[in-house]
Amino acid sequence: MELAVPPPTRVAVGVRLRTPLVVTFIGSSTARDHRQGDPGACALPDLSGIWVYLSLIAPDMEESLAPPRENLFCGKRADSVHPVYHEQGFDRPTIAYAVFPDLVIKEPGSYRVKVSIIDMNGAFSAVTAEVHSKVFHVVEASDHSDNEPKVDETIDRLRSIGINC
Repeated sequence: MELAVPPPTRVAVGVRLRTPLVVTFIGSSTARDHRQGDPGACALPDLSGIWVYLSLIAPDMEESLAPPRENLFCGKRADSVHPVYHEQGFDRPTIAYAVFPDLVIKEPGSYRVKVSIIDMNGAFSAVTAEVHSKVFHVVEASDHSDNEPKVDETIDRLRSIGINC
């Protein structure tokens, strides 16, 4: 799992992020080999009941800020995992993803996004993996910048395999 499209290093307070955050799940080269034959033979893992949840945390990763503060980090913060069916020419293809559009942070400061993978199958839900973004800064609207060129390249690659971001 990776945060393929992370938050930019600087974002404007109270303004929707220019691009959605995108979490991707990478398969092995054997998954790609299965895809080169009959598309029906592709053995994707069972993704039902797998969810991705975003929270806003302090830069030192010691404190969760949202939650508990629901008015600090707004927008769609939970998504089910969606399979990718498009053919890919990579050794480690993207097999699934989750997209988080319309995110807004309501107060200036320095933050990280924590991405939690939650397995909702079974009697109890369980966090199975976590990843953290790099520290980013939320600043007054006139001080923020656009995405870095690498992010634009990543977005183009994700769109080429059918991920709407």
